[in-house]
Amino acid sequence: MNHTNSNRLSDISKYRGAIFGLSILGIILFHFFNDVLDWRRQDAVYRVAELYYNLFGSIGVELFVFLSGVGLYFSLSKNPDIFSFYRRRFRRVLIPYLIWGVFYWFVRDILVTREGFVRFILDLSTLSFWLEGKRSVWFIAFIIAVYAVFPLLFRILNCSVKGKQHAGAACLMLCVAWVAFCCLLSAAAPEFYQNTEVALSRVPIFVIGTWYGKRIRNGEDFSLADHILAVAGLIPITVHLMSQYGIFGIDADVHNRFLACLFTIPLVFLLCGMMNLIHSAKFEKALSFVGMYSLELYITNVGIRGLLITLDIHTHRFIILAAYLMLSVVFSYAISLINKKLQSS
Repeated sequence: MNHTNSNRLSDISKYRGAIFGLSILGIILFHFFNDVLDWRRQDAVYRVAELYYNLFGSIGVELFVFLSGVGLYFSLSKNPDIFSFYRRRFRRVLIPYLIWGVFYWFVRDILVTREGFVRFILDLSTLSFWLEGKRSVWFIAFIIAVYAVFPLLFRILNCSVKGKQHAGAACLMLCVAWVAFCCLLSAAAPEFYQNTEVALSRVPIFVIGTWYGKRIRNGEDFSLADHILAVAGLIPITVHLMSQYGIFGIDADVHNRFLACLFTIPLVFLLCGMMNLIHSAKFEKALSFVGMYSLELYITNVGIRGLLITLDIHTHRFIILAAYLMLSVVFSYAISLINKKLQSS
């Protein structure tokens, strides 16, 4: 796409790798700043962490999930064979996770906490998230579930009524129905919902990402719906920030994940606009390189940080952050090499 045409949704696809890179960097920052807010006194770093937390929260996860929806739509539309789809997708997630998970959960559950083999199996299989709400593995548990049902979502967004497709209406109805389901679940099984809402509340942004994948694949331009979504997404964060800094007393909690879902849409547009404005191939390539290892960086970063916290090591210190980031990079690269070797053999 040339620099003069900024009305194409294809920018999302064009910069998908770079935004993946920004999403994992955002997740790492969120975890670090979370530790700063928990353990550090109120100094300049604390105030920066507070500002980041109020402005972005864990929005890096929403970006990651949104882009996953876009990518899955392209993957299945290029090759509609469902068994091939499952093989490619689960190979991309399960092999890296199992390479890391067997090592990590053995160290944590067998050597460090000594909780035994049953705990090791529960954690490695991600059942500990669904049964107990153990969040160390929530993203893998979530992504396996949405991968499993994705072909059905793909069919729903591509179904025709009287010869016409209504993917936007289908997307809206699915999101509204899911929010209603979550409200009912929170009332009927509050403990289960509280344990799993970190995953369940991310389903709408995955559905929206899939809808955008369809529109990008069809070569669509920005529409009135995109502008409405962008404005709707900016309102909660604006109200929240103004409330947090004492401008007025009404608050719209940006950390409500359903509101974060709305904020993701204008944020994606803004990031695409930023990439177009910077127009630096080197910058884009560097972010895309990070994005290429985003899954591996996510699981290793979360795992190492969690282990350090278990050992009562204060991860809000910059030297600890630098150390576990370097370890994450080393482990991520090693996982990638092992994965490539396994898939080529």
